[in-house]
Amino acid sequence: MEPGINDLIARPDACAPPMVDALRARSVAHDLRNVLAIFSAGISLLERSHGPTARSLRIFDGLRDAVSHGNSLVSEILGSPRTAVDRREKIGPCTFLSNLEALIAGALPSGIECELECGGSVWPVEVDPTSLKSTVLNLVVNAAEAMPEGGVIRITAKNTESDESVHHGLSGNFVKLEVRDDGVGIPAELLKHVLEPCFTTKSETGGTGLGLTQVQRFVAESNGHFAVETHEGTGTTMIIYLPAADVAGTTGGCRPAGSTQSF
Repeated sequence: MEPGINDLIARPDACAPPMVDALRARSVAHDLRNVLAIFSAGISLLERSHGPTARSLRIFDGLRDAVSHGNSLVSEILGSPRTAVDRREKIGPCTFLSNLEALIAGALPSGIECELECGGSVWPVEVDPTSLKSTVLNLVVNAAEAMPEGGVIRITAKNTESDESVHHGLSGNFVKLEVRDDGVGIPAELLKHVLEPCFTTKSETGGTGLGLTQVQRFVAESNGHFAVETHEGTGTTMIIYLPAADVAGTTGGCRPAGSTQSF
């Protein structure tokens, strides 16, 4: 009989630590998939037992999207090893972000709203969609936690001007994604640490300090650039520059310049 993961962990000479970590991750992912299946079944049961209202449909859509995203993350762990480059797809940022409405709304506490604004015909980008979804969720959750008294999170997507790209040491055409809050801001003494792995000010509430590290990794794998602008007491803006995939084309489903979608 093949040794289980606990047997391997108990025998440090059996395999290298990275192998133990990989086995542990796959074991947890396997169990997590079973948990997600229970959630999915529960959602279907609740949906059948409640009359369809606009509010309930929105909630159930958010729950289904969350389970679907969780299954995508599990599949990445259990599937054959692939790099982020292998998983890239060409997507329209405005349509992609708009489709996250239910998922984002479900992640926001009471008293916090989110607005999405896409400026004109935003260029498509070629990225791993699961990683982009995780990135947006990480930034939105961080923004919400920075506003304990409530407020508005603004997500914007637009094409960058060439001089702005050059200012950040970039060459070529980029799409600029921003997640902006009007919360407490980041103190100067903490700002220099926010991108360090495992740095967190929320350890007592379960924070791991890996959210922005994952964001930074996704941006690096996408050949982009990540920046943070903050003013203590007035809010923070997280900025991601992603290379445009096709400047000549335009993304389908984008809203006219200046239009705003609230959720």
